[in-house]
Amino acid sequence: PTLDQVSLDAPTVLSDWRPEEIKDLLGRALFDESLYGTVRFHHRTAREYLTAKWLARLLDKRKNRRAVQCMLFAKPYGTLPEAAVPSLKPIIGWLALDDQQIRDKAIDIDPKILLEFGDASSLDIGPRAYLLRKFAKLYQDRQHTPLSLHLREVRRLGDPRLGDVISGMLQEFKDHQDVRQ
Repeated sequence: PTLDQVSLDAPTVLSDWRPEEIKDLLGRALFDESLYGTVRFHHRTAREYLTAKWLARLLDKRKNRRAVQCMLFAKPYGTLPEAAVPSLKPIIGWLALDDQQIRDKAIDIDPKILLEFGDASSLDIGPRAYLLRKFAKLYQDRQHTPLSLHLREVRRLGDPRLGDVISGMLQEFKDHQDVRQ
């Protein structure tokens, strides 16, 4: 892609802002340094989060739900079970925090999405417990789980109110080292 394709022209996007306000905003760590009058987000997570917020606004207005879901979830080759589009999993993780239908579908299709992306600490306890149970059930018949969580993701998911759920799952899956871990 060319620089024009991956960059934003700040004065065009922020047409109602004063030049000094734009300069102050673009001086933040959220953006890379300006090149030829254009800017880019410094890290992809900012793009993913903002894309999810934009899609959430569309869904809140009851517009394009089918189109959004078809973009995020697809049937590979038309015959396999529905799956999350791999490159959009981070967006699904963030969007699941705002939209219960997306959250439920993501958990049912691939609970790892909400464990790896988004912010699990923003989920209520009920969805967190359901997510943990769904993950464990999905992988109970496999020797290994394809998941390696960083400690910060585990901390975001954790909550003392999950104690009974986790204790029960540790007992239920006592013979499955990966699920217990």
